[in-house]
Amino acid sequence: MWAKQIMNQPLGIYVHIPFCVKKCGYCDFPSIENGAEYFARYTAAVCAEIAATKYAGRVVDTLFFGGGTPSLLPADCLAAIMNKINQQFCLSVNCEISLEANPGTITEAKVAAWRRAGFNRVSVGVQSFDDDLLRGCGRIHSGAEARVALAMLRAGGFVNINVDLISGLPGQTLELLQNSVAIAIALGATHISLYTLKIETGTKFAAAVEHGELLLPDDEQEDEMYDAAVAQLAGCDFVRYEISNYALPGYQCRHNLKYWQYKPYLGFGSAAAMFCDGKRATNINSVCEYIEAIEKNTAMVGEQCTLEKADAMAEYAFLGLRTTAGVALVDFCKIFAENFEAVFAEPLAGCYEKDWLQKSDGSIFLTKRGLKLANRVFAEFI
Repeated sequence: MWAKQIMNQPLGIYVHIPFCVKKCGYCDFPSIENGAEYFARYTAAVCAEIAATKYAGRVVDTLFFGGGTPSLLPADCLAAIMNKINQQFCLSVNCEISLEANPGTITEAKVAAWRRAGFNRVSVGVQSFDDDLLRGCGRIHSGAEARVALAMLRAGGFVNINVDLISGLPGQTLELLQNSVAIAIALGATHISLYTLKIETGTKFAAAVEHGELLLPDDEQEDEMYDAAVAQLAGCDFVRYEISNYALPGYQCRHNLKYWQYKPYLGFGSAAAMFCDGKRATNINSVCEYIEAIEKNTAMVGEQCTLEKADAMAEYAFLGLRTTAGVALVDFCKIFAENFEAVFAEPLAGCYEKDWLQKSDGSIFLTKRGLKLANRVFAEFI
């Protein structure tokens, strides 16, 4: 079976921490505001889910605590989850252990506690260093607080630091975006995730757009910002390895690469997803329902499916094409015992004609034009 070809590898683990101080205007991630009353029960529930895993004893080489705002959870709660993972799994010597953090929740005491718990990478959701843009997004921190937070991380011993930035924000200009990129680099970021704003259904931004209350950069301005930021990062030795991700050599996010390279991972916590043994499953979104399911020993999985080979091949294709390395034809053949170019002959022909894809050295990957139109490319393979 194709799944056996990719599943006997070290696992990644994702832990979802669904708490935020305040929901941002653009965010559609599963999280709740002001959930302090659930911290202890949620931590206990996640630890119970980990304790019950059927994958105990497996080697794990990446951990990622995402959210929500994981840095909002008390340090002793994060440490408890880390301890339970250490009890149940064999963490590799060089295991990458990431924590997402909001600058408004970072303190020197927390930084020290995270280091003691074993975290060695922090992903900081800065989004912009401009105060007006931050207020417009509903962020809880200022540009100055973001600078202080990054300095605290460096002083506390963190070297592997990602900074999240967004282009296309309401009121954003090319100069403001370039300024944020420059500040992030100057403050020691070794990885930068630069996302283009998307208006997601059900968000505050979506409602504002519907009522004509949100002024966004037009397509030409977005293109100008995109091109300038890509060039700026390249000029500072940041290598683009995925559509929205840039890193100094040696600092690519190994956990996220698992998703794009079709490697197995487990998910713990509400709304957490897993991909293992050819199956996908996602836990219940609701924090309360997740906690109650764990406490009552009832099913906490909301959705699950066993992938058919055709679906798995399509997923492998569009996930691999997210990376600048693209899809290696020999790897696809080893996993699925199929010829990639034969399986996807029709979409490949159309993408070549539109200059969205190119082939070189046994791999197929996005062109410069394709990187800008990636979602349209991926749709061809679904």
